[in-house]
Amino acid sequence: TTVTGINKNYKNALIVMPPVDTWGPIQAIRTKYDPAYVRWMPHINMVWPFATPVSHEKCADALKEALKRTAPFEVHFNDFDVFEKSRGPHVLFLNPTTASGTRVNQLHDLQKVMLRCFPDCDTDSPEAFHPHLTVGKLAGHMVANVRKEAQWKPFSFTVSEVYIISRPDDTTPFTVQHTIPLGTGL
Repeated sequence: TTVTGINKNYKNALIVMPPVDTWGPIQAIRTKYDPAYVRWMPHINMVWPFATPVSHEKCADALKEALKRTAPFEVHFNDFDVFEKSRGPHVLFLNPTTASGTRVNQLHDLQKVMLRCFPDCDTDSPEAFHPHLTVGKLAGHMVANVRKEAQWKPFSFTVSEVYIISRPDDTTPFTVQHTIPLGTGL
């Protein structure tokens, strides 16, 4: 199912989110180094900006249908990586990988399915999509220290759901509006 003609904005997103019981170590880093800590839960943005709330129900229904044959899959967060910026702070993130440490192709495939559902939300080229879970924004000279200080313990989880999240204004944190399961038709 394709949903077109939707309005989108930056107060709405379609995300993958680790289970709440894995958040502790992530949030311990984010509280210190991520200025968006209060606004965003730990997540991987799949589509952002996304449809405004008036379209959420229609979008959730379309996703449920589109993701029926998408099998749940495992992601691992073994280490940090960094987007180095020539201006402004570097972005420190957890890099989702497979068990063997390679790219999680299923995240890219999942985003393709989503963008087929919502072509009005396709803002980047497929090559521009770099799934990641941001944990901080900091000066380049601090990256190595934060990596060492964090004493990261790898974890993994099964991506079995995606979430439509929203916030009504620029000061309110995002909340989950819809939970869409993967693989219900398998």
